[in-house]
Amino acid sequence: MSVGGKKAIWLTLFLATTGVLLPAAGLCDDPRDPYIYRLLYGSIQFDFKHHTAEDENRTRESDSFKQTYKLDTLGNIYSRYLMTYNAGVRFVTSDSSYSYTADRKRDGLNYYLKTAFLPKSTMPLELSVNRSTNTTAFSGTETEDTITKYTLRWALKRDDLPKTLLTASQTESDHNGATSTASHYRLEMQKQLGRTHNNFYYNYTTGDNSDSITGINFINRTILSRDTTLRFGYARNHKDPRFDNESEETTQGITINLRSRPGREFSQSHNYSYYLTEKETQDIHGQSYSGAVNYRFSRNLSTNMSLYTSDSVTESATSTLESSSLDLNLGASYTLSRNVALGQTITYNYDKLTNGRVRESIITQTSVTYGKGLGWADLSASYGLGYRENALEEERLNTSTELTGLDQNVSATLSDIDLTRFASFNASANYNLFTDGSETLSEGHSYSLSASSREWHEYASVSANYFFYTNSSRINLDTRDEERINLNANSNYFKYVNLSLFYETVSKKNEFVELENREEEQFKFTANSTYFKNTTLSFSYDFFKVTDPVNGTSKTTNTNFGAGHLLTHRRRLMGGDLVLRLGLTRRKTDYYVESETTTALNLSAAYRRRLLRNSEWNATAERTSTWRNEELIEITSITNTINTGLRHWSFFFEHRFLIHEEDRRERTENTFYLRASRGFFRMLPF
Repeated sequence: MSVGGKKAIWLTLFLATTGVLLPAAGLCDDPRDPYIYRLLYGSIQFDFKHHTAEDENRTRESDSFKQTYKLDTLGNIYSRYLMTYNAGVRFVTSDSSYSYTADRKRDGLNYYLKTAFLPKSTMPLELSVNRSTNTTAFSGTETEDTITKYTLRWALKRDDLPKTLLTASQTESDHNGATSTASHYRLEMQKQLGRTHNNFYYNYTTGDNSDSITGINFINRTILSRDTTLRFGYARNHKDPRFDNESEETTQGITINLRSRPGREFSQSHNYSYYLTEKETQDIHGQSYSGAVNYRFSRNLSTNMSLYTSDSVTESATSTLESSSLDLNLGASYTLSRNVALGQTITYNYDKLTNGRVRESIITQTSVTYGKGLGWADLSASYGLGYRENALEEERLNTSTELTGLDQNVSATLSDIDLTRFASFNASANYNLFTDGSETLSEGHSYSLSASSREWHEYASVSANYFFYTNSSRINLDTRDEERINLNANSNYFKYVNLSLFYETVSKKNEFVELENREEEQFKFTANSTYFKNTTLSFSYDFFKVTDPVNGTSKTTNTNFGAGHLLTHRRRLMGGDLVLRLGLTRRKTDYYVESETTTALNLSAAYRRRLLRNSEWNATAERTSTWRNEELIEITSITNTINTGLRHWSFFFEHRFLIHEEDRRERTENTFYLRASRGFFRMLPF
């Protein structure tokens, strides 16, 4: 081979290698990138806690001492572009002694190492290992747990190839000599080809003590045009059981979705899905479709159509269960004039349940809608006349019921009613009737009225709503009534006081289900005041009552003077911040057969002050008295904390004293907690 030929070969290899290892597009040196340097940082922390609990019968003491040591380093080897590393070790040991049980000792050692080869290239490779060992000695027994995890992560980031991320990990667990291994593999791939976006995911998990699971997902999104998008998805999941007495299970399915809106006149959406689950004992498969098409023929004529259908089949060695449903809706609207519009709807419903029950209905209705601005209100009214046919078949009971007749619907709405400058109103009414000419098969009507204030908003904002609905039907053998009234008011009129009020009452009745014959009532009032400087006063009262004919009445009443803090006062005192709180809460619950009343009085004072440049003192004193029926519980606590820094060390000290008094019994608790920690950070010179 000639010298020129050898040079050409070496030049080709050099260019190919350089093209692969060059950094991905858009990458640049970041001065905040910590891997540019070689860093070493660590910390030491000691925690000591002493707790004493004493009552008239005995005294319990416990002590614990915990030590935590951390050392971490990160940086690069030779170059930031060649190789980086993260490494660290943690050691935690704790000793706990108790006066009422055996001592406990715990030791934990954890270390990790992660390296990245060519981290800035288009093919970075990461390798990591993490190992933790925990030993616990308690009551003469010793337990040791060891967990080791190995991870490999490789990525491909070239623009001309699919973006790929491969992750493989293996976890080894050892509990007192009993070992187990679990492995997990994941592949992610993404690629855009023109207007097509593709995503592929593969997962595989297996272990000694778990089932093996394989999962595949593929997602494709194609932009067919500026206004049309097609999506396709496929998923498959397979479970291989660990035990022989269990069966394999495979589930897979596809989804296809199409959305298009080429113009204002036409829009459509279609979605189809299919799934299949296979087991040794049974197979389950089903499919569903939903679609909608809207077309506007002209400025006055528009149509819409929607269809939903689904079916599922469950097959086993002894039986086959099938269920299906279909919903079809067709509609058209034609504007005759500025105020009048005609509408035509056709609805078909079919449901077949697994128990053999079949329900089928056809409803056709022609409606006319009238709308006009009256000056003092906007009027909208409609009348619909149609035909309805309902059929119900029971294979198990060998019965068939058909209800056919005339269907009518009348509705009227008045919105933005301007009868007075003080309030705005909205009102609506709706009535529907289904009859076969000789008797009423279904009848229902509803009314609603709402009002809101328009004037005097600087004083209060008030709104009220009323809603009533009733329906009786031979189709579902059901008669329902519901009435709802609510009132909402807010006021910011007073300069230092905010007020709000809410009230609602609901009445529900059902002729065949007595549990739904219930009444609900709710009321809530809140008031907040900032009249006094640095002081907040607040109050709230609310109750909720439920009454039904079976259980009776249940009522809950909450009276919160400041939601636990009637008075909150803040001020500066002797160079620190002082916060005083007073709270009173009363909760009364009347159950169906008994009642309970709880009253709590809370007094607290908190003071925070910086003692030295690096020291801060926090003190809290709190007393809570709780009366539950005739029982009194009193809890008094005093807490002092000091957080200070001394050269490279930081110290935190806390002392908490608590007295718990209940039924003439007294328990005293003392807790001392001390934490000392130190951290360091170094930039290595090499």
